[in-house]
Amino acid sequence: MEQSDRVKVDLATDIARKAIPFMAEKGIPVTPVNYFIWYEFFLGENQDLVRALKNLIASGAKFSDRVNQQIYEKHVVMGLSAEQEKKLAEEIKAVEEANLATSKILDPIAKDLKKIAETNADYGAKLGEFAGKMEDKADYQQVSNIIVNLLDDTRKIAGANKNISAQLDSYSMQINDLRQSLARARAEARLDDLTQVGNRRAYNEALEEEIKWVERNGAISCLAMVDLDFFKKLNDKYGHAVGDKALRALASILVDMVGIDGEVYRYGGEEFAIVVSGAKLEQALAIVEKARLAVEEHEFIVRDKVEKMTVSCGLATLRPGRAGEQSQLMADEALYMAKDNGRNNVKTELNLAGPGKK
Repeated sequence: MEQSDRVKVDLATDIARKAIPFMAEKGIPVTPVNYFIWYEFFLGENQDLVRALKNLIASGAKFSDRVNQQIYEKHVVMGLSAEQEKKLAEEIKAVEEANLATSKILDPIAKDLKKIAETNADYGAKLGEFAGKMEDKADYQQVSNIIVNLLDDTRKIAGANKNISAQLDSYSMQINDLRQSLARARAEARLDDLTQVGNRRAYNEALEEEIKWVERNGAISCLAMVDLDFFKKLNDKYGHAVGDKALRALASILVDMVGIDGEVYRYGGEEFAIVVSGAKLEQALAIVEKARLAVEEHEFIVRDKVEKMTVSCGLATLRPGRAGEQSQLMADEALYMAKDNGRNNVKTELNLAGPGKK
């Protein structure tokens, strides 16, 4: 096992030692779905899940099957497509089947943990007895008997710990696999299949987070809408396969030109969105203009012929006190203005003569 895998297993095992006794205390059946929920709780990365569970704990709610399922659907698989949710459910079911019914694996773990706790308490009492005998200067035979018993108990505890560690290692590896599958599914749910940039869902979430960041920090960010000029003509002339190739080429150019300064998303059809975090209008304009020029200079080869590719762009700021919908509308209006101005150019909110200008 590689070092990174060992670290993951150790972390998962530590979490299991917290989660399983807690679930037993709350009367929560130790099934893969339930364990997944409480594993995430003790891991602490999913803050929405943590807050929801803390509120339920504070209210004294009982974690029935219905409550656990609601938590799972709202805070674990929310945002996944039906196909991705089905795939994750199948993987969780596979864990159950691989363990020949989860109770055969997890219930003994819970019992072993309880037994170890009881054994440790008894062991501590015997250590106290041993210390007392030493202080009382008990005879050799008494001390000898206590030492023999302590050694025997030590071996029992070591064996029990070794047994449960092996079981937890095995199950923790499976839980890690499930977490990785969930992470992949979440990423795929926010990725555009064709262009491999973020999709509309990812864009909506990113825009919402950016607006929160702007409000929280009193900062300015920018939003650009980018439209591939004459895309319908290209599709009609060469077919959808060439149109798809053009969209992939455009996405690649935008990602390269924007770099670490922002994020690129496919908004829909031939339209893309760029969120430039922490940039003033003139800074974002320079980035978008660089991208526009790169598209214009790109040699898009179709059937041994170079087809010209250009984009029209609209740019608006995200600022405190301005709703995201308003910034989106201004970026759209600036884009329409760029199209009306002959295409292959960038217009900003400063170019807008007034609301509703197209």
